[in-house]
Amino acid sequence: MALRLARTTAARWAVASGVGAGLAFVFAVRERPAWASSPEAPSVVAQVQCDKATEPGRVRCGVDVRPTDRQKLVWADVSVVRAPSFSSALRGRVGPGEATARDATGYRFALALVARINGKGPLVLRVRAVTCSDGDGCRASSVEVSTELSVGP
Repeated sequence: MALRLARTTAARWAVASGVGAGLAFVFAVRERPAWASSPEAPSVVAQVQCDKATEPGRVRCGVDVRPTDRQKLVWADVSVVRAPSFSSALRGRVGPGEATARDATGYRFALALVARINGKGPLVLRVRAVTCSDGDGCRASSVEVSTELSVGP
């Protein structure tokens, strides 16, 4: 009985203080929408290329994002997921406003890393995008792309 009373009292306090609503919101957000588990392919294709640096310093990379099929690309960004231990990204995210080229057929992003020493290692980026088509509405996609960052001879 004491345990039931404690649970009831705690539940009343949570509802009265608004914590219950916050918890309900958290649980609702954690539910995955139906499209999140669908086996559909991403609606964008992304490619990354980095310049080969001959010595430590700035390394520039370019990311091209293109929609698949007859989609229109309306929004995209790029985030650094993982960089080699010998390097650091100057910015962790490049948003749509910083795209070097942008239109309905694709975006081009430029990002830079600083290499402290010579080395080779994987650079992993996450590209998020929203594509729209005339009949099907809009949809969000996320893809990871990677390349080898190479600094030195």
